[in-house]
Amino acid sequence: MASDDANKKLWTWESALVDHVRIMLRIPAMLLSTAILSAEEMEAVESALSDVNDCNISKLYCRHAARMVDMNSSGGANLRLFKEYGASFGIRNGNGWGVQEIFENIAISTGQASKASAAQSIAFLQMWMDLVGNTILGFLKGSMTGNGRSEQNVSFEGIFTHIIFEGI
Repeated sequence: MASDDANKKLWTWESALVDHVRIMLRIPAMLLSTAILSAEEMEAVESALSDVNDCNISKLYCRHAARMVDMNSSGGANLRLFKEYGASFGIRNGNGWGVQEIFENIAISTGQASKASAAQSIAFLQMWMDLVGNTILGFLKGSMTGNGRSEQNVSFEGIFTHIIFEGI
């Protein structure tokens, strides 16, 4: 695997199970997030989180989405908060003091706790998508070519990739 791929977050059996449970619990909130957040706010969270997780697939998605969304709109300070939230969420895997502090700042600055909750749901979904992409690419470009990392699990990655490509 290339040296820049050596630091990408990948799933293990345990972390995949935990993240899938967290995603399943947030599906209703994710569906409502599109009505609560503007496209600019969603894109700010998604692109900042994808930059941290360094997923090539998400980078393409975010680049395309950014072209459709005017990221220079009047959201200024609030968009910065959403970007900070996405970056902090990615660095700390959704947990920790910095993530919670920015979450509270979003609720206070927008005057809507629902905006902060919606941003959290979008962040969980984006992190899930990034880890799906990184795990599949880690398997195809790493484990399958003999360049895997020590923490990679070839059997898990093979089964996971098969499920994603073929369905259950």
